[in-house]
Amino acid sequence: MGDDPKTVDGRPPPAEGATLRTIQVPPGESIGPVGAPPAIPPARYQLGQEIARGGMGRVVEATDTTLGRVVALKEALSLDTDSLRRFQREIRITARLEHPSIVPVHDGGIGPNGAPYYVMRKISGRPLEKLVLTGESLNQRLALVPHIVAAARAIAHAHERGIVHRDIKPANILVGDLGETIVIDWGLAKVIGEADEVGTPMLVDPSDSLKTRAGIVYGTPGFMAPEQLRGQPVDPRCDVYALGATLYHLLSRKPPHHAKTADEMMRAAVTAPPTPIGELVAGVPPELSTIIDKALAHDPAARYQDARSLAEDLNRFLTGQLVASHHYSTRERVMRFVRKHRGLVTAASKPGEGAVFTVLLPTFGPEEKA
Repeated sequence: MGDDPKTVDGRPPPAEGATLRTIQVPPGESIGPVGAPPAIPPARYQLGQEIARGGMGRVVEATDTTLGRVVALKEALSLDTDSLRRFQREIRITARLEHPSIVPVHDGGIGPNGAPYYVMRKISGRPLEKLVLTGESLNQRLALVPHIVAAARAIAHAHERGIVHRDIKPANILVGDLGETIVIDWGLAKVIGEADEVGTPMLVDPSDSLKTRAGIVYGTPGFMAPEQLRGQPVDPRCDVYALGATLYHLLSRKPPHHAKTADEMMRAAVTAPPTPIGELVAGVPPELSTIIDKALAHDPAARYQDARSLAEDLNRFLTGQLVASHHYSTRERVMRFVRKHRGLVTAASKPGEGAVFTVLLPTFGPEEKA
């Protein structure tokens, strides 16, 4: 450092009250100009109240004074090497996903204290988790299923780009004030084939059954696939399981393998599949029950192989088409056809003999709409 009081290591000095931190980075790796001024002066964003806080970062409401709009700014809370690497990975992954149900990244940089941040659209709405709690009747909760379809399509977009979310749950699906569905918190997302960090500290109390655990496993107890809990490499089928678990929670208002502690839930999930939703909640449509059971199959090979396949089957259910994974009896197919094509059905009644139906039926294929 020279004698010029106006510079620090060739850079302008930090703002009054700010501290420059030194961070050790492994050779050959770069996390950006830590301690240097951000590309866009922090004065551009006037920080407001804190919206949310997690193990690695916090989200605050901010005003973009240049464009005159309210945004959400997420900044890293921990400046250790592993945390910074994960946060930078979250920024890169989120920025490369462009989908209506994924929050767009507007900007990013390094703050005066050396903490990276990124700026995104601020979403006004409520987590699906809270909407499920307010849905007293099954019909009220069934009305929320379209949000799972939208979330599955967003996850499919990520899968098609080689990314798995790893932490899908009702709390990470937001329903906006305009009815939009947004999948949030890509902090544990992983590019398929990339190695995981080792020695990651536990981020929350293990007794908290609905928050994210990071360490030996990455994800949320109650929503993690068995192979994910065993520490095996993750792939899109892990997200399929989590989406199925979210559907299960939506209908039953509790996650699969619900238990008093996170460890009990994880042990149960590794051992066997959960109780079928049709046995737990009366009135669940059989086709929807089949979809959930397949998504939660204990054997990954028996599940939907990606979120796109799950989203397509859910959409068939919502639009009254034949669900690919459901086995329909001949009687079920006939009754579905009668309900949909009443104009092709004639009824003639004879005294004392009830109604005699003559139905003109086509031959149904396994994927044919009814």
